[in-house]
Amino acid sequence: GSVWRWVLRVVAGLVILSLIVVLVLALPPVQRWCVVTLLESPELDRVTVERVRVRPDSFAVEGLVIEADGMRMESGRLNGHGPLWKAILGRGVHLADYTAEGWRIRLDLRSRDAEEPRAVPALAGLVFGPLALDVEKAELVGQIEVVIGDDRAFILDASVRGGNLGRGRTGWLEVDGDLIGLRPDGAASPVQFRSELIRPATDAYLEASLTGGLVGERTPCFLTVRSRIEPAMLTVEGVIDLDLPALEDVLREHDAHVLASGSAELHFLSTSSASGETMVEGELLATDLVSARNGYRIDRITSPWRAVLNPGQNLLLRLPLEAERQGFVSDLLVAVSAVADEPIWRMEG
Repeated sequence: GSVWRWVLRVVAGLVILSLIVVLVLALPPVQRWCVVTLLESPELDRVTVERVRVRPDSFAVEGLVIEADGMRMESGRLNGHGPLWKAILGRGVHLADYTAEGWRIRLDLRSRDAEEPRAVPALAGLVFGPLALDVEKAELVGQIEVVIGDDRAFILDASVRGGNLGRGRTGWLEVDGDLIGLRPDGAASPVQFRSELIRPATDAYLEASLTGGLVGERTPCFLTVRSRIEPAMLTVEGVIDLDLPALEDVLREHDAHVLASGSAELHFLSTSSASGETMVEGELLATDLVSARNGYRIDRITSPWRAVLNPGQNLLLRLPLEAERQGFVSDLLVAVSAVADEPIWRMEG
């Protein structure tokens, strides 16, 4: 009898202790402290959060601000719904929906640490990280700003929607937004992208396709890309279609146009290995290039180019060009080699 009473007391004590721990962890100040403690790291200058609420079937984070040198992330309001308690049993996290509203990521390339923005993946992961989980439906509305000079910045106001994301699924993402900073007059350029993500249950690889670009009455730039991510290799293949006069409408003042007509296609294949070496090769094809100033015409330009970037930041670029005009062909070979911070330029042709 005394043994069983002792066992019951121990069990009752553990149950009471567990309830106390659960109740304490359910307190908003404690949850807020846990989030700040979890996120703090030497790479970050500041981590603050206004409100955190975690329940067995949902979570919400408001007013999360993270700063590092030249970088700042404001979470706005992050919400997710799903059986979070299953994660305690090792069954993963499945979200019925995830929303992020009012988030803002700012990167200042003038910063002294801009060349090695180690905190950028962590900042972006706080907003976009839940998309790597099993998510039935997602919607993210916010802004990304990249400052490249004292009076120059690119700002993307984006609305991201997605669904059916997770292991063993074919998910999708759509991006609609306005990009500010391309046009000299400061007007916004609409952009649209759609992506499909194939992720096997084993996580042995991830395949993704991406289509989209700048849109409008004409399509200045359209991108079609397929990529495959494996543990030791990243492969990206695609083509960029350019309507050159329409692109000039975006990038230049109307009276400063260079081309009256012309189109171009840039085909590329990029492979990056675990050793850090990246090789990119492809072909540039431009046709029907007509000068807006004097009517000079080039029928065709082709360039099968190749670039290699080694782990030591050594760059090798080979760019042979062939131009054809009224049956005449001209050749030029451009070969460039450079070392980080010590460029050496060499041209042949």
